[in-house]
Amino acid sequence: MRNSPSLLIGKSGYVFCSLHVFFSLRTARSSWGVAVMNKSYRRAGGFLLLFLSFNATRCGSSGPDLSTGLSPIVDAVTVTANPNNVLSAVVTASVRDADRVRISYQAQGSTASSSTPEVAISGPETITPGSFPSYLPVFSVERPGSPQPGYTMVAWTNLNTGPAPGLFTDQNAALIVDQDGRVAWYKEFPGHIVLDWQRQPDGSYTAAADQAIPWNTESYRQFDKLGNELRTWSLTGDSSIDDHELRLLPNGDALLFATNSRTMDLSGVGGQPNATVLGNLLIRVNSSNQFVFQWDAFDHLPAIDDLDPQIDPTTDWVDWTHGNAIDVTADGNYLMSFRNISQVVKIDSRSGAVLWKLGGSDGNFTFVDDPLNGFSLQHGIRELPNGNLLLFDNGASHNPQQSRAVEYQLDLNARTARMVWQYDANPALYAFAMGFAQRLQNGNTLVTYGILPYVREVNRAGELQWSLLPPPEQPGIIYRSFRIDSLY
Repeated sequence: MRNSPSLLIGKSGYVFCSLHVFFSLRTARSSWGVAVMNKSYRRAGGFLLLFLSFNATRCGSSGPDLSTGLSPIVDAVTVTANPNNVLSAVVTASVRDADRVRISYQAQGSTASSSTPEVAISGPETITPGSFPSYLPVFSVERPGSPQPGYTMVAWTNLNTGPAPGLFTDQNAALIVDQDGRVAWYKEFPGHIVLDWQRQPDGSYTAAADQAIPWNTESYRQFDKLGNELRTWSLTGDSSIDDHELRLLPNGDALLFATNSRTMDLSGVGGQPNATVLGNLLIRVNSSNQFVFQWDAFDHLPAIDDLDPQIDPTTDWVDWTHGNAIDVTADGNYLMSFRNISQVVKIDSRSGAVLWKLGGSDGNFTFVDDPLNGFSLQHGIRELPNGNLLLFDNGASHNPQQSRAVEYQLDLNARTARMVWQYDANPALYAFAMGFAQRLQNGNTLVTYGILPYVREVNRAGELQWSLLPPPEQPGIIYRSFRIDSLY
């Protein structure tokens, strides 16, 4: 058996301790790495001194195997830095006659450590982490309540405040932060903007990496937990891949948006007689990038007639649907959020037929118990386990403009959408673009305010439990955030 996962070391100034490995070993030789971590200590110096102790015991015994006379033996240990991330390293060892191992380590100059009874000791081994990227944000945190344990994935993009061209800088990263706001994992994307950044069901990570100048979506990249690139997801032909969402399915297929365009006469709505109108395709591709399903908004929705009043139809290029979220429902069909028509659409995953529309100018449902009578320019649709729908309502059409997380219960027979929960910040916050809402295991909701960019975890009563605050001296955006259980 061979296993070499990463040993997470922590951001500059910190080191994570109490890291253990347990596994069964029945072959003559094997390799292993790190499994979990749980405590952090401030690091005294710039080096990490690893005192690697291995407790190795055979299955069902607490010492040597009395039947064979063999004691566990550690032959060799190597520690190598992770080239993708100075916060992690890979520990590999060769062991004989053992079933269980545990690794402990400590920071150089510190007496704090965690170790098991010593069976065989290597070292000490010393590694020198590289420099922590200076452009990564230093967040602050408020924690007045009981947040869901875990880490928060943050797609951080720095706003350009200097003379260089472009809205964003070309130094951005996909981040994972702990509950103190400290960066625990990162992946740099030089020259690119990071938007959709999430963990997929198979445990891998995907990121939409857009070229920064000029802004152009190139592909989705898929990574393992060490940040090694596994593959890219891209499209060929006339359609351009879209950077808002990619969802990996259990069979290895991927659902994603693409954009296409048509030339249309919009003079009837005050627009150009030969305007270029952008619409969305929903595409399902297999692991070989072959199309297995394609749905075109131009073929199923009333192009431009349903455009939200907030969207200007008089420009040369009109961004009509602006798809920004995809979900697979419990019955196997597809949900899509279309920002610029303020509508959520459910379609049949086999025929592509529209099953219903929520919101917008031609929606099929009446909003009930909703003081704002629906949502506007929304993001991030998700079907919850109870069948309700959760989304981030950007709220451009509300008076006054305000953003919120909102949950609806649909009655398909009565065609009503009953608001059963909302988080409407007080004082009100308004994020005109981006954002997300994620329901957590403990019932709390993680709300991302996109362009502002704040992240708040609130309970069902709307009480703040945890908040991630951006550095005021470093403006940026967070397209979305997700809470995950662990780095493994």
